Amino acid sequence: MLPRSFKASHVPVREAFRKLEAKGFVISKPRCGVRVSQLDPGMVLEVTEMRAALEGLALHHALPRLDRSDLDAAHQDNLTVLMSVRNDRAICVPVLLFLSPPRLSPAS
Repeated sequence: MLPRSFKASHVPVREAFRKLEAKGFVISKPRCGVRVSQLDPGMVLEVTEMRAALEGLALHHALPRLDRSDLDAAHQDNLTVLMSVRNDRAICVPVLLFLSPPRLSPAS
């Protein structure tokens, strides 16, 4: 089922699950499938904080290179996530960079 969803053969999907299992993210049961491992709240918080810091740094470096169409696309992506959350369809909420497109100032 999963390989079909990603339009991939079963080999790369199986290999991805092996890598996730080696890192402790999933547990594989022969002839039963794969399930997500129990998450440690402290580790989730730590990863979330690191991701937020890295995304902020990436944005700091990318912002001078972005144009209006990039920001409009980011805004649309954030609206899609926001609507998914409001409709209880999202299972993971990424850090939202923009709730509305920021005003671009002329390059100095």
